[in-house]
Amino acid sequence: MSNIGISNVGSRVSKRYGFETDIIGKEFTNKLGKYKIKEFNISNRLYPIVATCSNGKTYNLSPTQVKMYFK
Repeated sequence: MSNIGISNVGSRVSKRYGFETDIIGKEFTNKLGKYKIKEFNISNRLYPIVATCSNGKTYNLSPTQVKMYFK
């Protein structure tokens, strides 16, 4: 099995959702806590971005919600 192209999947999916760089692993803070982008769930059309909060809970977010914090 070949891993060719696997390393840039996050970057390609990030660009698909309108981000300039790979956002997996990036963190942002809002009034409810600190979040870290964990992965993309491309089968979820409305909320494809999976983020983990500082309290340990995992949330599905829309690209619009995340773009507010990466301006």
